[in-house]
Amino acid sequence: MQIKSELARIVLNKLAWAQINESVNMVNVRLKRLAKVFGRTSKTFQKEVAFMQKGALQDYLGTSKAGDLKVDYMKIKKALQSGKTDINSINEVLSRMAGVKITDSGEVVRTGSQVPTVGQLRSEAREKMQEMGVSSDYNVDKFIEEMNKFASEFQSSYNDTVKDLGAEEMENDPVVGQLWSQNRKRQGKLSYNDLAQIMKRMEEMRVDAYIEEGWVENDQELPF
Repeated sequence: MQIKSELARIVLNKLAWAQINESVNMVNVRLKRLAKVFGRTSKTFQKEVAFMQKGALQDYLGTSKAGDLKVDYMKIKKALQSGKTDINSINEVLSRMAGVKITDSGEVVRTGSQVPTVGQLRSEAREKMQEMGVSSDYNVDKFIEEMNKFASEFQSSYNDTVKDLGAEEMENDPVVGQLWSQNRKRQGKLSYNDLAQIMKRMEEMRVDAYIEEGWVENDQELPF
C-alpha cells in the first residue's frame, strides 16, 4: 500500500493536480452560488452541504476569505502527499466532494459532483411545482426553500413523535400509519398534501399524549 501511495504521489505531481484543483474550484463556485442565492443559514444550503460535514469529509473543508464554506484543495493535496492517506481513501473524498477520482494509472476522471448547481435545483423544483399544481409565476427559489424547510420540520416532528410515542403507536394510527407502505390504500410515494396531513396528525398525537400523561394541563402552554 505504501509503494502504491508513493507511485501515486509522483504521477499526481506531474499529471493530475491541475485537474483536481480545477474540479475543487468548480465545486467551490457551486457552494458560493448556493450560499448567495439561498443564504448560508437556509435549509436549502444546509441540506446540500450536510454530507460534507460528516465523517472524514469534514476534515477537508475550509472557509474562504469571504466567509464561504469551501472544499480545501491544499488539505487534500497535503493529505495524499504526506502519506497520511492512500488513493482509496482520498478517492472517496474526491468523488464525493469534487466529483473526480484517481485511477490506478494516475489519471483523473470525472464521477459527477454531489453538489448541485442552482440551475439544477430550479429545474427540479419547476417540475415539482407543475406536479403539485403550483403556479409557474410563483418564485421558484422561495418554493425550493419552503420545501426544504418542510422536509426539515417533518423529520424533526417524526423524530420527536417516535421518541414520545413509539413507532408502533404511530404505525397503528390511520393517518400517520401511511408512512408504512403496507398501510397505504394506493401504491407510490406520498404527496406533499399527504405528508402535511401526517405531520399535523403527529403533532396532534403528541399534544394528546402530553395532556393524557399529565405533563401539561389543558390551558398550559405546550413545550413545543
